[in-house]
Amino acid sequence: MSMTKSIIYLDQLFVSNLAKAEYVPGWPDDQKEYYLQLLQALRTQVSNNRLACPTSPFHQQEAEQGKRVKDHVWHIVDRLSRGLSFNSYNQIHFSQLASAAYKFSGKADDIVRDWSVAFNQDPHDPVESSFDDSEILVHLGLGDELLDYNRETTRLSADVYGGFKQNRMGLSSTFKDEVFGLKMQLLAETVLSPLDLIKAYPELEGDISNLGAIGVLENQARLIAVFRSCGVLDNYIKTREVLNSKKLLGCPLLHIRASLMAVDIINYPEMVPSPSLGTDFEIVSSILPYVDILATDNHMAELIKQGGLSETFSAKVYSMNSKSELLAQIENI
Repeated sequence: MSMTKSIIYLDQLFVSNLAKAEYVPGWPDDQKEYYLQLLQALRTQVSNNRLACPTSPFHQQEAEQGKRVKDHVWHIVDRLSRGLSFNSYNQIHFSQLASAAYKFSGKADDIVRDWSVAFNQDPHDPVESSFDDSEILVHLGLGDELLDYNRETTRLSADVYGGFKQNRMGLSSTFKDEVFGLKMQLLAETVLSPLDLIKAYPELEGDISNLGAIGVLENQARLIAVFRSCGVLDNYIKTREVLNSKKLLGCPLLHIRASLMAVDIINYPEMVPSPSLGTDFEIVSSILPYVDILATDNHMAELIKQGGLSETFSAKVYSMNSKSELLAQIENI
């Protein structure tokens, strides 16, 4: 029988520090003591079936960038997760949007709405109380050329978003209007080809390439097929009407990503986007509705707080500035 657990997601900064504290000799003692305490608290609560600590494809993606502790990071997340993992960003995105399209059209669907939208297994299923701390496995990982390509792609995406941010700053929108406009554009770019997007939204022509990364989905063809089966993409007038509907724009992933971007654009106009910002947007927008606790970096924690997202999705958000409170929260679950 399943029991209710708290679900925590640790972003790469926290996971990497746990690995360094456990396995890297000479790591600064003041940090090492804290992260060893945090690791022990996590292991205890996972073993006691009070806490679920899933890994995600993002852990793998980001671990590859830090070769020195890559295998140690994998060891930490593998043992804490007990086999539980978030689905990919694209899988969660597809499930949420397809479900919204069917709901809008009133048609019956086969979109599952239980834990399998976000996870590979039920996060509340009990695990064995003993903790497996066997030897570290070596992960072959990606070749240097592919790693260099991924780094360059990430850097270019940050540059593109930086250009888009500059364009949006000139519009002087309110936060509410900015969130709505970004949700509309994110949704439109997801389900329309660039040519169809120009026909339906000619006013976006100058900004399409700046935000279009979200539309490059492994399953975009599947999602477009769902929307067409619901009559969403019949004509351009109807497309604008439907893609502005509350039912579709209420998709959690769209709302979270648009809110994070809106806060960044309005409240941090001079901040140059870091190469990891796009990945951070994807992590938070896909996992936030499904966790009770999120440990992330300081900037993302501020974007979440200022966007009102922790209250909307009932998640406690901690950062490096509040890591003592995070440890207390884990210990007292």
